[in-house]
Amino acid sequence: MKRILTAAALAAAFSAGAWAEEDMKGFFPRPQEIAGWTMSYDIDTYAGEKIYDFIDGAGEIFMKYNFEVATAAEYAGPGDASIAVEIYKMKTPEDAYGIWMYQKPTTAEKLEVSQGGYASGITAGVWKGTYYARIYGLEEKEGVAAAAREFAKSVSGRIPSEGNLPNLFKVFEVDGFQKGTIRFLRSDLALRNLHFVSDENVLDLGEGAEMAFADYVLKKRAFIAFVAVYPSQQAAIAAATKYAKFLGANERAEATWFKQTGKTIVGTWTGLKVGETTDSQDVMFETIKDLIEQVKTYQLNR
Repeated sequence: MKRILTAAALAAAFSAGAWAEEDMKGFFPRPQEIAGWTMSYDIDTYAGEKIYDFIDGAGEIFMKYNFEVATAAEYAGPGDASIAVEIYKMKTPEDAYGIWMYQKPTTAEKLEVSQGGYASGITAGVWKGTYYARIYGLEEKEGVAAAAREFAKSVSGRIPSEGNLPNLFKVFEVDGFQKGTIRFLRSDLALRNLHFVSDENVLDLGEGAEMAFADYVLKKRAFIAFVAVYPSQQAAIAAATKYAKFLGANERAEATWFKQTGKTIVGTWTGLKVGETTDSQDVMFETIKDLIEQVKTYQLNR
């Protein structure tokens, strides 16, 4: 059934969007707050599907993470250097965290900000509450990398509140877990770019489904453990059946172990192809057994 909004509802939605825009403008550093840098253009705003106009070719992934509003500005600094500051408001803290981790380079260093930050060359990223900020130099010039870090710290300090991540994240805290490696997603598009499984949506990640995965090292073996959560047990069973068929028909698929339990699928990826290892299940069994118990408790408390 098509939803029809009343005039009052439309006005309320517009008011909320306008409030978010004005609120986010206060997150940008003031002129000369970072010494030598001043805003060179007005702050632009992109709401909803306007993200496609702002980020050519990458708007879809933001929409998959429940994007709401973006604000952006450029700063001019010493030696004709330029830095762009982009701040995105997502629907939930896990969405903001998810897109922050999605765009975080694998070689990035930790940036000490609240709640999460990284720096990599002339780029820095911040996650706090429902916001994700990306700061980057437009050219590789002297002082830009250091300035990007200072901009990130300033933006983080201006965002007023932190946000709680879902209890799903806690289930990964078992033997072998590598802290700071959890990735979160709601779409097959994100999975294909974060950890390629197939060109097809073989885990049925669609409306109402979400997934998190993390890195582990156990008995000198590195692997990934994942938990996919579906809107119903029937949806989880259908996804598990589809995934099993894919694995059975594709001898070049990544070696894996998985189990459907309740509304979830719990599993691993070994980094090896099927047939390349005979001990993968034995090496990871204890971690996965503990993870399944954590998932069962998580489902009972939802």
